[in-house]
Amino acid sequence: ALSLVCSLATHVEQGQDTSKPALLWLLRDFLLELVDEEGRRMTPDEYLESSLHKAPPEGADSKRSQAAREVRETLLRFFP
Repeated sequence: ALSLVCSLATHVEQGQDTSKPALLWLLRDFLLELVDEEGRRMTPDEYLESSLHKAPPEGADSKRSQAAREVRETLLRFFP
């Protein structure tokens, strides 16, 4: 699904905000507690921003980490 968003980037015209779709982020895990590393509550927007800026975990596969980083960067670029 995220690769679809990346592919969408090639079809979105630069500089025309009307051609950019809205991003709707749905969480399937309804038991997810939106808290930061210190245990403070977060808004859904803060959670999304935090998720998009996270570094890969220690020992993660480098190819998979690179692909995930590219997806996050694309989301940040096209849905500011």
